[in-house]
This record gives sequence, structure tokens and C-alpha cells, in this order.
Amino acid sequence: MARPDPETIFGDPAFDTANYSSWMTIHFTKLERRGWELQSQSPNDELDVLVFDLRLARGASIDSLDVDGVINGATMFSRKRPRALVAHLDDARHYPVSYARPQVRQLIAQFPVTPGRHEVIAFACTGDVPPTGRRRAPPGFSHQFAITTFGKLMEVRAMVVNGEKPDGVEKSYSEGFTPEMGRTRAERRACGACGKADGGAMKACAGCKQVVYCDSVCQKAAWKGHKAACRKYQRAAADVAAQYRKLNPSMSARELDEYARDQTKNLSEAGLDNWLTPEQSKLFQEEFEVFRQHATDPTGPQLVASQMSKLRCTKFGAPDFGDSAEAVRAKGLAGTRKLYCEFTHAGFSDFLERMYTDSKGRGSGKVGIQALHMDEADIRALWARGDKQVDVKLNKLLKDPRFDPRTHFIVRFEDRAIGPNASALMLAEFGPLLDSEIAKLATTDPELAALVSKSGVKEAEEISQAKPPPCFAAAGSVGTHPGLG
Repeated sequence: MARPDPETIFGDPAFDTANYSSWMTIHFTKLERRGWELQSQSPNDELDVLVFDLRLARGASIDSLDVDGVINGATMFSRKRPRALVAHLDDARHYPVSYARPQVRQLIAQFPVTPGRHEVIAFACTGDVPPTGRRRAPPGFSHQFAITTFGKLMEVRAMVVNGEKPDGVEKSYSEGFTPEMGRTRAERRACGACGKADGGAMKACAGCKQVVYCDSVCQKAAWKGHKAACRKYQRAAADVAAQYRKLNPSMSARELDEYARDQTKNLSEAGLDNWLTPEQSKLFQEEFEVFRQHATDPTGPQLVASQMSKLRCTKFGAPDFGDSAEAVRAKGLAGTRKLYCEFTHAGFSDFLERMYTDSKGRGSGKVGIQALHMDEADIRALWARGDKQVDVKLNKLLKDPRFDPRTHFIVRFEDRAIGPNASALMLAEFGPLLDSEIAKLATTDPELAALVSKSGVKEAEEISQAKPPPCFAAAGSVGTHPGLG
């Protein structure tokens, strides 16, 4: 997967932004921590624009910058109050108001605040260092701005993680499961030899149990062509069963077999051809286990499960999409709102690296993560509009009577860099919050705080003392990746 063109990430394409892109990506952990620090100092202000200085003397390399000096000199403003930002750029950074005012207005407008998504903007001062005292500006003096969001920087870091697969594991960078990879109900019930529609007396293949035939005559006639697909169906089912066994150790072999066949029955031959190789399957199961241990396992830090507890009344989409804000809150407090979240291996791995990397070698707990959040109303609105293909597995899980939205939510974990079938869907239990988090929530939303507290309380040490697993530590560091130097 190629690195993105800087012009697609940064707001000002008029000059070379590649070096600034690399610097911000490599030092994102420190930028993010500085942002949290400044926000915590002004809890009543909606600070969401982090301003820092990357300007250089003529001929100097960006590598010569004092990283800690840049970070410590960063300040923060609200995009809702651009005048304060412009005044700061004029007084402290020496950008004339005549230049700064229109630039700030234009650049910040590229990243509007949307419901359920409030990203921090990284606002870098770039170009030449302004002259001091009576010194004259060098010929062609110019300084500009490079602007992006924390989310965009996380995307770039995730792309680096995707490029660090072990040797021997083919990377496909798939765009996901496509219609031709699946089978309709009618196709599943048609004879695998003659194509006759289901007459009620079809016989399933004894091996894969996924293809049916009119009789033994049709089955014998089709066997030569079905033999390869039969083996692929069996291997796909075995992979699903192995993964699900870890989540549900109490399930019997028969129950696992039935579940695995149900999860793979909609695969067409094209879908089977895109199934994971044994090496890819092994790697994905290892990735999924790391995610489960850190994100949702009740015996772990529950980094995702705890945060989902706070989102029960949060509207994720635009005001006119899905349920209204009032309906979202009513369902959330009543325990009838079904929540769904989606994570990628690359995004979660980068999140863990930042989570477990600070000056003390312990997780700070103040890091962002790439994720997609929706509720059932949002999902069905997408399907109804045709913006997204109906997900059979997700639809079935939403209807599952065992899904209790008072205590559980749906989570998907996937690694598209491996293939379209590197995806796991499961129910997870809402996790507990820290005492301090519940107390803070109680001051703004007592009803939600009372609901969240039912999931219990966890100690801060459960997060700070959690350690990344060995397989994660071997994955490499974005900060030292040669492709970003």
C-alpha cells in the first residue's frame, strides 16, 4: 500500500509538506499527550486546535528541530474562537493578521465539527524562521501553515503498521467483502450440478455440508468440479471454529461445527478463493487475541468495553440520520439501544503503542483510537439507502435474542491488509469505568453516570500496570520506521 500524497492530508498543498507529514507522524505520541495536557488545564474550554512551530532556518533540516522544545512550546485554542488563534499567531508567531485571518478561516473550515466526532486539529507553523531585531528577511522569505487532524495522523501511522507483516504472509490490502464473494439463499438451495431449485428433498455434500444436490447421480456428476471447493469450505469452517472456541470454551464440538458452517455458508467460490491461507489465518487469530485481551476481556484492562459504556447516549451520525438525539438518549437510558463499533488491527496496534509508551514506560490512558461507531438505527439507515451492502452476519447478530443491549454491544475486529475475510464479529460486555470518570460524568449527566456505574468500577492500576503482549512488542515502532525518516 503506497503512502498517501501529502496533498490529501494537509490543508496547504502549495509547498512540499512531506517532511512536515513525517515529523508529525513520528512524534504524534508526544503531540497527542501535549494536547491532552492542555485540555485538562482548561476543562471548561473546548480546546481543539493544537498550534506548534516547525519553522526552520534556511538550509536546516527538520531533523535538527528540538522535539521537546516544539512540544513544550505548543499552545491550544478552540476552532469556535478563531480570533484568539489569529491574535496568537500575530503576537507570538509573527504572522501578520492580514495573512493569518483568511488562512485560519479557510483551513479550519476544512475540518468542521460533526455530531459524535470532535477531532483535534494539528496546526503547524511552517516555512522560514522570521527575522528578529533589525535583521532583514532572506530573499523569498515565506512562512505558511500545515494543518491536519489527529485522526488523519493516526491513519498514516496505521498504514505503516500494515506494512510490517511478517515474512511469508501475503498482504492483499482488500477493500472488503464484495457481492461476488457471497451466495444468495436461492443459490445455496439450488442443486450444485443441474441448478434445479430446492424441491425439499435435496441432499447436502457429506464433506462440507454447504452444497446440495438432487440425488446421488447429480452429486457424482459434480464431484470432480466440487472437490476443491469442498476442501476450502471445510478449512474455512475449521478456521471459524478455532477462533470461536477461544471465545466460547464451553461450547460443544457439535455446536461449534454448526456455528462455523452457518458463518461460512454464504461464501461463493470467489469468496473461498479469498479465504485466508493457513499463515494468514494464524496471524489474524494472534492479532484478534491481542485485541480481545486488551479491548473486551473482563480479566484485562477492557480499554474498549469501558469507553463504550460512556457512549450509550451519544448520537454518532448527522442530526437527520438514524434516530433523533432525543430517541438516542431515551433508548440509551432504557437499555434498548444496540451499539456497534468497528476496529482495525493497524489502528488498534498503533493505539496500544501510544498507550504503553510514555516517559515512565507506563500507559497514560489519554490516547485516541481509530474506530467506527454506529447504533442499529444508523446501520439499517445505511442499508436502506444502499450506501452499504447488507451484512448478513451483523444483521443476524442484531436480531439474536441473546443480545441484551443493557449489558452488551457488538464489536468487529478486522485486518484488511491480510484479506477480506480477516474479520471477527462478537458480542462484548460493557466494561467498568474509573471512580474519577464516573464522578466527572455525574456532574454533567447524572442519569448516564448512574447507568454506567452498574457495570462496576475499576482501579487505575488495572490500566497502568497492564503490559503489551510479546507478539505486540515485536511488531515494530512507527517512530523508528525508515519509511517516515
